[in-house]
Amino acid sequence: MEPEGDVLPTSEVLRRLAERAEAGEVSVADIADIAGRRTHAAILALVALPEALPLPVVGMSTALSIPLIIVSAHMAAFGAGGGIPKSLERRKLPASLVRVVAGRASSFLKRVERISKPRLRIVADRSRILAAMCLLLAAVIALPIPFGNLPPAICVLLMAVGMVQKDGALAAAGFAGGFVILGGSVFAADYLIGFFQA
Repeated sequence: MEPEGDVLPTSEVLRRLAERAEAGEVSVADIADIAGRRTHAAILALVALPEALPLPVVGMSTALSIPLIIVSAHMAAFGAGGGIPKSLERRKLPASLVRVVAGRASSFLKRVERISKPRLRIVADRSRILAAMCLLLAAVIALPIPFGNLPPAICVLLMAVGMVQKDGALAAAGFAGGFVILGGSVFAADYLIGFFQA
C-alpha cells in the first residue's frame, strides 16, 4: 500500500534515483528532490538497504555509515521537517552502487510495501525517537564486525520504511530489534572487558 498524499513509496524513490544514475553519480540532494516530505526516512531506508540485504559492494559499510549517522542525528535533533544539511546534500553516491541496489532491492521493497499500511501512527510519528535509535544502530554498523552490520541495518530499514509508509508496526519492530541488538552489544562488551581484566 502506498503512503498517503504526495509521498512516494521507497521503491519508487529508488527507481527514479536509478534513472538519474544512468547519467552518472547522484547526490543526497537528488534523493531529497525525489522523496519530498519524508526525505530523512527515505535516505535512511535507501542507505541501509545495501547492508540489510546484504549486497556485495566492497568498502560499503564505512561509506554508508557516514550519511546514516548524519541523517539520523539531524532528524533526532530537528525532527522530520528540519531539512537536510547542505554539506550532506552535496555528498555523492556512486552510480554503480545505486544501480546495484535498485536491481537487487526493488522487488524486496515492493513486497514489504504491499503488506505495509498506515497503522499505529502514534509510533510512526515519533520520528525523533526512532531517529535516535537509528543513530545508535548506525554507530554499530560503522564498526568493522564481520556480518555484524546485517541485524542493525535491517532494524534501521524497518524503522525508515515504517516512517515513510506511516506504518507503526514496522517501525516498532525495527525499534524493538534495535533495543535487543544494543542490549546484546552492551552485554558482550561488558563480558569481554571482564574477561580480559581477569
